[in-house]
Amino acid sequence: MIEFGDQQLIDLVVKAGNQRAFAILVNRHQSGLRASLRQWCQNDALADDLAQETFLKAFRKLDSFQSNAKLSTWLYRIAYNTFLDYKKIKKNNFQDTFEDIDNVHSAGDSGLEQVQQARDLNQALAQLPEAQRQSIDLCYTQGMSHSEAAEVMQCPVGSVKSHVQRAKQKLKALLAMPSQVSSG
Repeated sequence: MIEFGDQQLIDLVVKAGNQRAFAILVNRHQSGLRASLRQWCQNDALADDLAQETFLKAFRKLDSFQSNAKLSTWLYRIAYNTFLDYKKIKKNNFQDTFEDIDNVHSAGDSGLEQVQQARDLNQALAQLPEAQRQSIDLCYTQGMSHSEAAEVMQCPVGSVKSHVQRAKQKLKALLAMPSQVSSG
């Protein structure tokens, strides 16, 4: 089977209305996008709804995608704007829930230790200011460069670098005292 690149799939969607090509694009990019949205809004169900809305918007605007850009960066920008739009509507009325990792079934202490470390990290991340949390997610979880993250967040590259540096310092301090992580 021939593996098509993103641009070839976009051309199939735009020129021929090929919905299967768009489904391949969604499958290729949805995992990371959903993970970022979950990190941003701290609510799995909401993140999934926003991801679905992101892909609907992307489908409608795919003909405006400029081939000199990375599709992933373009999708993350749509997701980020969708998240901001929702946040404006709901006026920061997010639930402070953390991803449910209690259903992780691990044998042995190392598995339980990893679950606790993941829980501590999620709780520490939740205590960061939004811009810092999003910068860390885009740069480290999604592997974007500072300039790509800046494009998604529509801010200067220097701001992203500053957010990342401050976030790393705060995370280091929070994780050094695990009892402080859960009290926030």
